[in-house]
Amino acid sequence: MFCWGLRGLAVIESCNVAGIDVPFQIAVLSGDYDDLLCETATPPLSGIQTPSELIGQRAASPLNRLMAKKKPPTDTIHVLPTRVIERGSSAILAIDDPDLAASLRYIREHASDPIGVEDVLDHVPCSRKSLERKFEQVLRRTPASEIRRVHLERACQLLLETDLPIPRVATSSDFGSGDYMTRAFKVAMEVTPLRYRSQMRARNEAC
Repeated sequence: MFCWGLRGLAVIESCNVAGIDVPFQIAVLSGDYDDLLCETATPPLSGIQTPSELIGQRAASPLNRLMAKKKPPTDTIHVLPTRVIERGSSAILAIDDPDLAASLRYIREHASDPIGVEDVLDHVPCSRKSLERKFEQVLRRTPASEIRRVHLERACQLLLETDLPIPRVATSSDFGSGDYMTRAFKVAMEVTPLRYRSQMRARNEAC
């Protein structure tokens, strides 16, 4: 973890030169989040989103008191980060098994695509039984469950970071239709997609 994105970007570039697989051998996280900078990295850099406007507001209050020749507050002002925006640099646990690592990479890279276990098997030199055993041993879930989990994660990301309507979110995260996504989302998250969007945005604004 690094305090700012440029240092994290330099580390990712160094890993690429040295043949160190990010995130499978090492995960990288920046202490701030800059869209342009983080997306420039290969793989994209994960970062901690901070409420910049709120920080400015909290800083302006004691400054205003000083300018009015009043005593500023002596207590330290703490502003909590909003959330971690996970990108490719920290999206996977460090895994030694090359077949499992390649499978997880493929699933992650196709988070928006309609893929199944057979598609994964086409990209790894491993039998279905062997791959399923590896998934169960390391991740405690099946390849199919991991595909569903990644698609759900993609849907959550789109709900929070975009204003796309539910049908568009569904097609962009392999849920097919808005109705099917709503049913599946409610089973997994215990709230509807729209409710999730509003709750998470309200929580972020309150931080």
